Amino acid sequence: QFFFMGLVVGTIPAVIRLHGDMRPTVGRVVALLAGVAFVVVVRLIDSRNGGQGTSVDISTVPGLVYHTIVSFFGGGASVTPGLDGSYVLLLGRTYGPVMEAVGNAPDLVFGLLRLEWAFELWIIATLGIGALAGIVIFSKLMDTALKRAPSITYYVVLGLIVGSVYGLWPTVPAQT
Repeated sequence: QFFFMGLVVGTIPAVIRLHGDMRPTVGRVVALLAGVAFVVVVRLIDSRNGGQGTSVDISTVPGLVYHTIVSFFGGGASVTPGLDGSYVLLLGRTYGPVMEAVGNAPDLVFGLLRLEWAFELWIIATLGIGALAGIVIFSKLMDTALKRAPSITYYVVLGLIVGSVYGLWPTVPAQT
């Protein structure tokens, strides 16, 4: 984990060099702190349930809709520095069912399709639809933000990067 933390910290100078005017101002520091706070809050939400990531039942239509929404934010997180799409799936408690469906994918590919596997195709399809929509929309939002307020946007990105160091910090196992 410390290796990855070093890689993350090593990206900070590169982000600072991306824009010519990166002098700290009150607004920029607030943007940095907002980015840090967002990642820290996400980590605290995960630690609230012990980081276990228990699964949500996505075997119903409302469950699949929920899964698609979580996948949307997971896709958005995958193009946002300091965040990770699979981490969002863990927080949304849909990671387990997705991994189970993906694990059964070879059976689906080789034509051993049964009724219960057909549902797993829906899990994979809604993951793809949600994640693709999230990637496209969040990419457009980042592009617009970089064009309209580049310094503030880069400071938010720096905050997400700095906050992700906290997200990567090893936790002490619970004493039982």
